[in-house]
Amino acid sequence: MTHHDTRDTSAFSATRPVPQSLESTPDGAPPWIFPGARVYDEVRDLRGEITAVGFPGHDPRQSNRAWVRPHGGGIEWNPFFTDLRPDPETTPARRTT
Repeated sequence: MTHHDTRDTSAFSATRPVPQSLESTPDGAPPWIFPGARVYDEVRDLRGEITAVGFPGHDPRQSNRAWVRPHGGGIEWNPFFTDLRPDPETTPARRTT
């Protein structure tokens, strides 16, 4: 018996544009919450860099969350904005937009 994968793989297309929510900050987010910002998660006692904010945009549960990757790499986590503070122990990242 041959198994045929019927999953939609269009989401993995290299030509697919980056969603706007990866490049911007949702309304109501503190001004220091943006992709590239270095933050400290007070709840988890972790430091990292924001990789996305409010992503995916179609999911209302993400409207007040960021995706953060640990400094030096590792597994991202998805804290609430209220869990985060600007990281006082690293040089602040500069917003490019």
